[in-house]
Amino acid sequence: MSAFLRCLCLTVLTGLLFATTTSHAQNFTPYDLSGDWLCERGAIPCKIEQNGTVLRFSHAQGASDGRIIDASHVEGWGDVATISLNGDRLTWRRGDVWVRR
Repeated sequence: MSAFLRCLCLTVLTGLLFATTTSHAQNFTPYDLSGDWLCERGAIPCKIEQNGTVLRFSHAQGASDGRIIDASHVEGWGDVATISLNGDRLTWRRGDVWVRR
């Protein structure tokens, strides 16, 4: 195979990989996370406000802007949480767990 054809094949494959990765990352319907939540550690009432993928987390100690990263993760408080399959539980990497009230 000539150098030109190898380069062309690599370019096409890279483009297909990028298109697939990009469309997968953006092609999801975010959960509706807005509403009242409870931080299980300390039984602290929390609230999430949502506008599309933009989030606002708040509780008695403060507030944080955040966002939905993908279909199963949110970012806020300088941390990342995994969204449960039914969307009623956020498990933060630092150990906190928020459950929908």
